[in-house]
Amino acid sequence: MSASFVINLQKESLMKNLFVYGTLKAGFSNHYLIADCNFLGKVKTSKKYPMVAPHYAFPYLIEKEGIGYHIEGELFSVDDNKLRLLDELEGVPEHYYRKSIEVIDVHENVVSAECYFVTNFKNFIDNEYLKNFENPFNEDGA
Repeated sequence: MSASFVINLQKESLMKNLFVYGTLKAGFSNHYLIADCNFLGKVKTSKKYPMVAPHYAFPYLIEKEGIGYHIEGELFSVDDNKLRLLDELEGVPEHYYRKSIEVIDVHENVVSAECYFVTNFKNFIDNEYLKNFENPFNEDGA
C-alpha cells in the first residue's frame, strides 16, 4: 500500500455529515463558517423533532423525538477540525450538544449526520414549533 493511499484513506475517515437547520444554512449569518465544505443537498430529519425560535434570530432543535415536524435543512460534509470550530460556535456542551441522527435526502435515502440540539430546552418546549427556519431579516440585515 502506498503512503499516499494511506494518507487519503485517513483523510476520508475524518469526514462526517453535518445536518444544519439554522444560521449555518446558505444565506444565513454563520454560513461563511461552512461555505468551504462540500454541500451534499437538502434533507429532512427522519424523525420528528420540535424546533423553536424564541429569539427569531436563531432556532433551537429539541431532542424530543416524535413531537413537532420532520425538520428541513441542509447536509454538508465536514472534517473534525471544522466540527471543533462549530462546537465552539454552538457553545458545546453548555448551550448545545452534538448527536448523530438520521436524515432523508430528496431521493428518500437515509444517511447519518451530526446535529446540534439545545441543552436546556425546558424554557422553550411550549413555543410554537417550526418545520423550517427562515431568515427573519431582510437582505439589508435590518
